[in-house]
Amino acid sequence: MAYILIILKKHLMDIFLQSNNTKLINFEKRIIREQALNPIEALREKRASIAEDMGVPAYIIFNDKTLKYLASEKPDDKESMLEINGIGEKKYNSFGEEFLKIIKIYKI
Repeated sequence: MAYILIILKKHLMDIFLQSNNTKLINFEKRIIREQALNPIEALREKRASIAEDMGVPAYIIFNDKTLKYLASEKPDDKESMLEINGIGEKKYNSFGEEFLKIIKIYKI
């Protein structure tokens, strides 16, 4: 993943240096649209970040199945998030708001 980000960053810099800002903005919009089609990657990154900060395995935060449900169901509040298998009050109180922010960014 880090390798891809390095290549993407280099590509963005090349575009910026060789073109005007309009092309760079259009490229960034295209990347955002592509990511919006696969929000599970953003959820996985958030999970990995939280897990690393806490010093626990990522599946302790939410397992892959729960992330897939979050990505497909796209809950927009506490009540709808609590309906997803694998999310109870404790996990919602610990991580729910952070994941809701990600879901709202990637909502189609």
